[in-house]
Amino acid sequence: MNTKTYRAMSRSAHSSATAAFDVATTLWFRMPILFAAPTASSMKEWERAWSEKVEAAMNGTIAAGLATQRMGMMMAAGMVAAEALPIEMLRITEAATAPGYKAVAANARRLSRAKSRR
Repeated sequence: MNTKTYRAMSRSAHSSATAAFDVATTLWFRMPILFAAPTASSMKEWERAWSEKVEAAMNGTIAAGLATQRMGMMMAAGMVAAEALPIEMLRITEAATAPGYKAVAANARRLSRAKSRR
């Protein structure tokens, strides 16, 4: 494995691990809110949770489509060598997952701050 591929895979693994930690933090703080007796604030949190997931999925789908199209155009123009294909595939993966990672990081920050103020 060449250095560029190794760096790209390391960066991808780091972002996945960071997102996993943020997911655990979000779940830790969000579960008591969501599974408590229904209140206006808990229903608002349910709505926010679902809308963020749908928004991240749609944005990730669009970004992955654009990254795939970019890679296809570069391949058609002969600008992507065979050894660079894994890096290009990781770029597509990063484009698809970036909106979800961003949303979960924002949730972890927001929910952990709100909990610590109480």
